Amino acid sequence: MLGDVFVVVIFLFLGIGVYAKEQTEPPKQNKQLSSKQNEIPEDEEVLEDSPVEDDFGKEDEFEKEEIKDSPYGFAGFVRQLFHRTKTGTSQKILLSSYTRIRAGGSCTKDKFKIDYLQNVDGIFGNHADSDYYKLLWLPRTRNRSMSMEKVYDKNDYIARTDIHRLSFEYRLSSLNIKVGRQAVSWGQGRLLNPMNLITPINPYMMDVEDLQGADAINITKSINALDSVQVVIAPYKRLDNNDLTKLYYQDVNALARYKATFNNLDLGILGGHHFHSWVWGTEFTLTKWNASWRFAYLGRGEKKLSDYPYYRYPIPPQISHQAVVGASYAFYGKLRTTFEIFANSAHYSYDPALKRNYEDETLVSLNVISPDRYDSSYFRTTGRIITKNPVLLELLLGYDVTELLSTTFFLIGDPYGKSAFFGPFVTYNITDNITWTIAGQYFYLASKDTNPEFKGAQSSIFSYIKWYF
Repeated sequence: MLGDVFVVVIFLFLGIGVYAKEQTEPPKQNKQLSSKQNEIPEDEEVLEDSPVEDDFGKEDEFEKEEIKDSPYGFAGFVRQLFHRTKTGTSQKILLSSYTRIRAGGSCTKDKFKIDYLQNVDGIFGNHADSDYYKLLWLPRTRNRSMSMEKVYDKNDYIARTDIHRLSFEYRLSSLNIKVGRQAVSWGQGRLLNPMNLITPINPYMMDVEDLQGADAINITKSINALDSVQVVIAPYKRLDNNDLTKLYYQDVNALARYKATFNNLDLGILGGHHFHSWVWGTEFTLTKWNASWRFAYLGRGEKKLSDYPYYRYPIPPQISHQAVVGASYAFYGKLRTTFEIFANSAHYSYDPALKRNYEDETLVSLNVISPDRYDSSYFRTTGRIITKNPVLLELLLGYDVTELLSTTFFLIGDPYGKSAFFGPFVTYNITDNITWTIAGQYFYLASKDTNPEFKGAQSSIFSYIKWYF
């Protein structure tokens, strides 16, 4: 029933768009791509922390220049990605081709706005039967309340389509209500940010525009130009059950966040229910001496751990703590640097049950195994930053070589396990509408006997060309 409603809405929306296109001249193709980092588009309302790129790339809520005096806007891109890695233990060279077409648009009328973006993917590989190929390209996003994805695994290729964004928005001068699939980015951390609980950025992402959305109700009340209160309610399903009458109140994420600014200090406080646990946290960002200084803390109270599979006595503490502290500074105004230390008391070096739940959830997302009747591995592991070791070091460097050529380098170091994950990104703006990115993900292990954080990960290199239309 819900799926039929969405189909009707989509066709009505597309029909309105076609009518608008017939009544007006097409927009001028002039999408300027800025090489500067962390810019907020001029037309974006600053009601919450803008989910900007943080030196990883463009934010995925892109908008095309709207037709003058028209409420309709259209946007999209075609991306062709080539990826090279090894297939794991067999060490065969795995080559993949990944084509993504994203298209959609927006309709703004008085206080209302509708956003819609859809993905169509095609993926090919020379070892499509290997486990590592499936691990790269087949994991699915589970249990969102709206089922709007289709995946066709044809052995020698993968075809996939999904609704990337679909939201309905009501906007007043000091109140914003947004319902549907959307991105909600909280916090200021550049890599591992424990405060970013709704749609967190994964450091393994090849393109930040692939950030998955949450099906949520997002209400933001502005107190003044800088201060706001935000409430996000996101119901989740169990067992990917499409019957929405089977939703349970225990499976609803409900979070509230207060954000305020005092001179050169930004403060955030949040709390609520998040994937079967209670969370609370705070974040401070101080601008001083031309640098940005950050501290964030998140506490989590898990439900009774003995209710989850694989837990045996002694049970680890149900209260866990995660924190990040760091600073950012631009040397000579050009070399952007960030250094952070991430600490996690809930690491799984001494919690084999958490590790087992995490491994099971990976297999469930690949349809290799079925979840248990309570979908325990999903609610135990989703929405959390899960690490093997208690402390990680993070470094990010960004430099604009020219107005068209930008470079980024990030490093996540593991001092306990003596391993590291690092990746360079180089992006060149070929034209106003076309960008070319070359990047890599490399893993270093000093010794396999030191319980390294990144043991088993395969280094890779990839490149993609993206054309915005």
